[in-house]
Amino acid sequence: MRKLLLFLLLTLSAAAQPDTPREFFMLLPSKYFQVVNGSKEGYLKRHIMVDDPANGYLSASGDAGQGGFIMALFRKKDGSYLVGLNSSDEVRDDYYMLQYANGKWRDVSAEVIPQYSKDKAYHFPRHGTAVVVEKLHLEDGIPSRTGTKLYTLIWNRTRFMISK
Repeated sequence: MRKLLLFLLLTLSAAAQPDTPREFFMLLPSKYFQVVNGSKEGYLKRHIMVDDPANGYLSASGDAGQGGFIMALFRKKDGSYLVGLNSSDEVRDDYYMLQYANGKWRDVSAEVIPQYSKDKAYHFPRHGTAVVVEKLHLEDGIPSRTGTKLYTLIWNRTRFMISK
């Protein structure tokens, strides 16, 4: 009986872990991306651009009152995921590498991305795991992309490594 109970608990906890970008998005706290009006389901119905669970990619466009996002999953050696998130609105883009475990989110950007900085843009891929990093500059106090590629980050299933 104890073995059955332990098996059920392990199965339920494993089943509770999201494994598609849409599932991660539905659990994402508003501090990383906030739906202004309505539900997350309604937002996705109105704004979704690409829903590609096979490649671990989801993107949605924003409009004047609501931001957009790009989300890409990176599988770790232990089978769990890191979530690359580019959350944007009319004036800014925020880039995160997030970890979801035991029902809690944690920003691990500085732990898994060498030279991580808020003055860089991280282009999360739909295909593959290479992330292009671009320099941002301030224009009237608002960060904007320069179009200047700094380097590419290569995912090794534990952390990213810089490749020129």
